[in-house]
Amino acid sequence: MKILKSILMASAVTLGLFAAGSVGASAGIVSSPSASVLAPQTTKVFPIEQVRERRYNRRRHGRRHRRRRGRHRHYHRGYWYATPWWTIPLYAAPRRFGRCERWHRRCRVRWGRGRDYRGCMRHHGCL
Repeated sequence: MKILKSILMASAVTLGLFAAGSVGASAGIVSSPSASVLAPQTTKVFPIEQVRERRYNRRRHGRRHRRRRGRHRHYHRGYWYATPWWTIPLYAAPRRFGRCERWHRRCRVRWGRGRDYRGCMRHHGCL
């Protein structure tokens, strides 16, 4: 008796859904005029910002090598680099060039941070 009631209830619900038209997913061709009208887009479209591709600059990014060696441990587009410069945002890229980069390292090793470091950099014309 319980099985008969559950079968009758399931068939009544199914028939009710078919009669209401809520179940009826088919891959048939729809020929109504409402199908040819484009519906307004409901998802947000964000404008695409074009960003210029960053290119390697030896003065800014340091030396690069075809083979991995020494402190050049970061691989990018066929070369090994000492720092992953392509992942650093443009505004945060270090701004030391050439001769001053060398003096920065030497003054930092000799004097650490603070007044003595700034004096060393000033003495070599880098501050």
